[in-house]
Amino acid sequence: MEMISLDRIQVKNPYLRLDTGIEKLAQSIKTVGLIHPLIVNHSDQLIAGGRRYSALKFLGIGEAPVHRIDKDENEQELISIDENLVRLDLTKVEMEHALRRAKDLYEEIYPTAPKVDLDADDKQTEAQSELEVDGKKNFLAMASEKTGLSAKVIKAAIARDERSSNVVKQARSQGMVSASQVGEMIKLDQTEQDELLPHVQGKTVKEIRSIVKEAKQGGLKQALETAMRRQSVPREVKLLKDQVKKTNKLLGKMILEELLYAGEEQGAMVRSLNELKHNIEAVLTHYEDDNNYRSEDEQSVVQ
Repeated sequence: MEMISLDRIQVKNPYLRLDTGIEKLAQSIKTVGLIHPLIVNHSDQLIAGGRRYSALKFLGIGEAPVHRIDKDENEQELISIDENLVRLDLTKVEMEHALRRAKDLYEEIYPTAPKVDLDADDKQTEAQSELEVDGKKNFLAMASEKTGLSAKVIKAAIARDERSSNVVKQARSQGMVSASQVGEMIKLDQTEQDELLPHVQGKTVKEIRSIVKEAKQGGLKQALETAMRRQSVPREVKLLKDQVKKTNKLLGKMILEELLYAGEEQGAMVRSLNELKHNIEAVLTHYEDDNNYRSEDEQSVVQ
């Protein structure tokens, strides 16, 4: 194994991770030694092993074993991305870009490999990920093996990078919109994405999906006007609806199976139930008054 000075190694690769968990890795190297060599090209540029390189520097070690590769630029870039696929955070814009770049490189280097279809549905995506031509798998299958993530998740990450507008990507990087929200927005062209962006904050993925669907049918302007007229359901109401469903199911089971409690906590439980009853009656009174008001208003309109 060739040994070279760390000072000779050029660190220019943008995909290298040089500052993540270095002290812990350094301790491991100090205890058991360097298990995997650094990967460099014939110009001594570091292709893979950024964390190992930084850990060796941290320990004050002057030289390291290297494995030299004789690959073209595309293959070198793919190797760099490939080493870090297992550590990708697919909610991050820059990592989605790296994954898309890896797909493009993979399909260019292996032109006979089955291509990724970003418009395929979930069943088609899973089927395509199992295809193999001339011993080469679909990129989604290769990336899935590396990351442990499904082909569906990886395809969605690539689609977000390929189809998001630059403005939407910037909003993602600033935490203004989530990956799931963008997953719906990219069904529109990039100009419409930019127009929609100011209106998506605070909206659920389901609400955005509805706006996008209406926009594709009748235009974005009409869809936004419809969304503004549509009363948004408060978060508390949604939570209450779910909780009431669970509580009713639990109470029904207790009544059916006669699971009545008579221990020392009985008094506290009864007080809590009475408080719940009082609050439910207050809420119901509010809705009954509101319904009566609406009924009277509707009658006056008819008259």
